[in-house]
Amino acid sequence: MSILILFVIVAFVVIIILKRYKSSDVSFPYAKNSYLLSKAEKSFYHVLQNCLNDSYVVFPKVRLGDIFHVTHKEKRKFYMYKILPKHVDFLICDSKNFTPLAALELDDSSHLGKEKDDNFKNNVFLSAGLPLYRIKASYNYNPAQIKETLKSTLNNLI
Repeated sequence: MSILILFVIVAFVVIIILKRYKSSDVSFPYAKNSYLLSKAEKSFYHVLQNCLNDSYVVFPKVRLGDIFHVTHKEKRKFYMYKILPKHVDFLICDSKNFTPLAALELDDSSHLGKEKDDNFKNNVFLSAGLPLYRIKASYNYNPAQIKETLKSTLNNLI
């Protein structure tokens, strides 16, 4: 009988330990950000939206892995992992079929010292034939300048 009691006590202790381990193992240390776009990005987004007609849609903060695919079969994962953590500030797409047409990066102080990352991103866009425009971040933007910048890419439809 004492072996049965000992077995029940050990099983009870093991169950308690496993429950504690599982509950701490399944923690999710995440919280919602207060905002998706910085003040400069939000300002630019509204100006950009107003520059474009209904033929276009603007998506903010799009991952490069959602825009591009890797053509090199042997090292597909290697090249995919290089673009997965990166995003572009804004992606302009055709509103009918969501074909990417151009991307825009707002260059602010967070880009200082990151020329290597910027060059990598530039080369990804260049190799895929998708225009990437770099615009100096500001709290005010000139819609006429933005339209002029995008005019040739968007087939003069803006």
